[in-house]
Amino acid sequence: MGEWIAIVSEKDGVGKSSAAAYLALALASLKKNVLAVDLSGNEGGLNRCLHYDGTAAYHYLDVLEGNCRISDALVKIGDSSLYVLPGPKNRAISKEYRQKLPRLLGKFAERFDFVVTDVGSGPDTSEFVKEADRKLLLSTASSLSIADTASYLSLLEDKSGYSLLLDRVTVPLIKAERIPPVEEAVNALGLPIIGAVSEDREVYLLPEGEELPKGFRSPAEKAFLRIARRLTGETLQIVLKG
Repeated sequence: MGEWIAIVSEKDGVGKSSAAAYLALALASLKKNVLAVDLSGNEGGLNRCLHYDGTAAYHYLDVLEGNCRISDALVKIGDSSLYVLPGPKNRAISKEYRQKLPRLLGKFAERFDFVVTDVGSGPDTSEFVKEADRKLLLSTASSLSIADTASYLSLLEDKSGYSLLLDRVTVPLIKAERIPPVEEAVNALGLPIIGAVSEDREVYLLPEGEELPKGFRSPAEKAFLRIARRLTGETLQIVLKG
């Protein structure tokens, strides 16, 4: 039985799609069978991060409506163990289908080692992701983003399964005391931390048709690879570079 991992945040624009793409790529590089699903409604942000053009014949609503088999809707990314389940374009997801999606994702978790979902922002997502095995709450390292994330957490009745994923951590700004150190952010939010990702201009995007990299090289790539290894059971220290 695989795991459903939901990437969530208090607001849009903090890098959920990139984080979901990096994490899916990193898990696949560890020879795990991975399914990435864009549930954010942000015009295929996760698809764009993976350089998938979204021209598939089917999407997850087709699966829910019985218009196709599950296998017909899956798109393989390069020569890897990573698949994408596309989302619908220009179509709102009804409350009925949002209630059915967790069951569908549970079925995928029976077929894949990991199902990584880019989920919409705000506390309204908490009900939808409550059945996820892990909820990675994404926040940037700025004091404002941490405050927003604390506000999100204050509205949750059940914080079980949540971990902090701290993104865009700039070491020089920490040294200059312009943003709080990682330990301070963790203490302020009261969540276990799954990883901290250094600010990195070299964001890896999978070129269309190419294989996954043999090894992640940039600081952000290495950070997400360590996060993936933690998710598979390894115990690794948080390492920041920059």
